[in-house]
Amino acid sequence: MQDAIHIDDLASPVYSELQRSILDYGKTLAVSLDAGEILREAEAAVALDDFGSMDFVQRLELLCDEWRNNASLNNLGKTSLRNKLSLYARNRLLIRDLLNRHPEIHQVEIRAPIIVAGLPRSGTTHLLNLMAADKRLRSLPLWESYEPVPTPAERALAGGTDPRYKRCQDA
Repeated sequence: MQDAIHIDDLASPVYSELQRSILDYGKTLAVSLDAGEILREAEAAVALDDFGSMDFVQRLELLCDEWRNNASLNNLGKTSLRNKLSLYARNRLLIRDLLNRHPEIHQVEIRAPIIVAGLPRSGTTHLLNLMAADKRLRSLPLWESYEPVPTPAERALAGGTDPRYKRCQDA
């Protein structure tokens, strides 16, 4: 049996030299959690500008304000959260564009979807992996969950490796 791990520095963490250098680097980052800036950058990144209904912007601004003013969130955490918001904004633009170009998608009937939900550590990941191995089912690969729609510049080429898959593999 492995030796038990004893953590005795939760109140005052003791960092390794590498961890300290990463935290020090984080302090030098200039992180903008401005909702408008995030949306403009997403538009520029995918060369699209139709977000559809803009009713989400007020909620996005509230979220950005909360994270910006959260004293317990360092710049590395803020950078990670900002990157997620940027990804979600790009995906919203790409999905909106896809639906505008292919309105017939709305007519596709999804019969008997299988939704797996459960408490943490309850085996849901194992169940998803087991189901993904069944060729009769369509599972959602990780790379596709990050980038569900390719950018206009990356439309899928027949027989080629999807660049979204490669990006996820390289990350």
